[in-house]
Amino acid sequence: MPPHRVGLWFAASLAAAAPAAWAQAPQCSTCEACTAALAAPNAQVELSGDLALHGAGPCVVIRGEGARLNGRGHVLLAQPGGGVGVRVEAADVNVRSLRVTGADVGVAVVGARDVTLYALTVEARAVGVSVERSASARLDRVRTVGGRVGVSFGARDDGACDAGLPMRSPGAVVLRSTIEGARTGLAACDARPVLTANTVTHNEVGVVLGAPAAVAGPGGDAPYDACVCAPTLEALRPSTSAVFSSGCGSCQVHEGWMPSLRRRGGDLFVRESAPGTDEAQTRFDRYAWRCLPAVMDSLGIPGCVPNYACAASGAVSKRREGAELVLDTSVQSEDEVLAFAQGCANAALGRYGRGARCVLQGLADNNLCGNRTVDLRASDGAARGARNRCGRVEGWSEGDREGCSLRCEDAPIALPLAPPAPPAPDGPVTTVTPPPATPVSAAPASPSSDGPLYLVGGLVAAALAGAWAFRRR
Repeated sequence: MPPHRVGLWFAASLAAAAPAAWAQAPQCSTCEACTAALAAPNAQVELSGDLALHGAGPCVVIRGEGARLNGRGHVLLAQPGGGVGVRVEAADVNVRSLRVTGADVGVAVVGARDVTLYALTVEARAVGVSVERSASARLDRVRTVGGRVGVSFGARDDGACDAGLPMRSPGAVVLRSTIEGARTGLAACDARPVLTANTVTHNEVGVVLGAPAAVAGPGGDAPYDACVCAPTLEALRPSTSAVFSSGCGSCQVHEGWMPSLRRRGGDLFVRESAPGTDEAQTRFDRYAWRCLPAVMDSLGIPGCVPNYACAASGAVSKRREGAELVLDTSVQSEDEVLAFAQGCANAALGRYGRGARCVLQGLADNNLCGNRTVDLRASDGAARGARNRCGRVEGWSEGDREGCSLRCEDAPIALPLAPPAPPAPDGPVTTVTPPPATPVSAAPASPSSDGPLYLVGGLVAAALAGAWAFRRR
C-alpha cells in the first residue's frame, strides 16, 4: 500500500513523547565542534543547524566507536573546492537524516566496519558515497544525485574496476536506496554487495559489478549480509519480522496477539518489555541501530510504537521522514501483522541459506532501468538475482539472466511485503484537537519507554479548524 504521511501537531507534541536519547542528545553547529564531539566512543550527537564546509578538508570526521550522528534533516553545504562532507573512520557508527551537497565526496567510509548510513541525501561532484576497506557497510534508504559515481566500493574515478582487486569491503549491503544522475550509478569493484529493492536510473551506466578475489571469513567470496545471516539476536532467522515494543498500552495489545500469530505460522521476534528486561532491550536496540535504523529513528513520534521491521527486505511498518511519521504498511490487526510477517518470509524465500554462503541471490527486487548506456554490467558469475527489472545487461552469464525477470517496460515490481489493502477500521475513532498555545508540561520519557503513543488512523484536513484525526491504539 502507498505510504501515508502524518504531520505533527506542534513541536510540543513531539517533545512530550520523545525518548530522552532523542530529545536530549548533545548538539553541534560547526564542522570542528561535531568532529570533537564524535571522537568519543558511543557519542550521540545531533546537528542544531546547517553546516558549511570551507576548504578541501573533511567537514565532520567520526572517530568514536559506536558513535551516532543525527543530522535531523539539516544540510551540510560544501563551498567550491570542498573535499569530503562526512568521513567515518570508526566501527559501529550510525549516520542518519542528513543532506550533503557540493562536496567532492559526500560521505566516505574508510577503514571502518559495521557502519550504517540511513536516510541520507547526497549531491556530490565526484562520488556520493565512497566505501574503502570497510567490512559490512550498510546503506539504507540513501539517495545520491549526480557526480561521477553515485556509490563506490573501490572504483576508479570513472566508475570502472581495476582487474585483480581483492575483496576489501566484504559484507556490503545497499537496500531501498535511489541512485540517479551519475556517470556510473553504483560500482562495486572490491565488494560483492547485497542489493535489495533499489532504484538505479538516469545514469550513464547503472550498476557495475566486478569480480574481486576472495578473502577468508564469512562472505569472503560471495554476497553476505551479517544482519540477516549472523544476527546478534537469538532465534532471528532471515524470515523473521522484528517487533519493537516499549511496553506501552498499545504494545501490550500487539504482544497479546503473538501466541495466536505463531500458531498461524507467523515468524516474529518481539523486543522484551517486561520489568527486568533491560539487558534484552539493550541487545535488541543495538541490533536495530545497526540493522533496522528506521525503527530507531522513528522513536519519539506519536504512533511509532509498536513497529514491525524485516531485515531481509529493509521494510518497516512505520518510519520517520523529517518531522513526519510515514506509515508504509498497516498493522492494526492480527491479520495485518500476519500479512507483514508472511511478506517478510516471502522476501527471504529462495534468497538465503546457511553459513558463509547465506545469501543465495545477491540482487533482488531492484529497478535497474532508464540508464543511458547499460543498466547492469557484471563480470561473469559476479551476481545472481531474482525479481529484478532490468533493460540492457552486459556480461551476466545466461544462467543468471533469469534474475532480470521483468523488463523495464513491465509493471513496477510489487514487493511481497505489501499486504492487500486493509479493511475499514472497526471501533471508534477519537478526534484530537491541537493543544492550546499555553505550554504543555509532560514528564520526559525514558529511553526504553515512549509514553502515550497513538496510531494515526487518518487526517481530517480543515483549513480553518486545523484538526487532526487519530485512531487510538
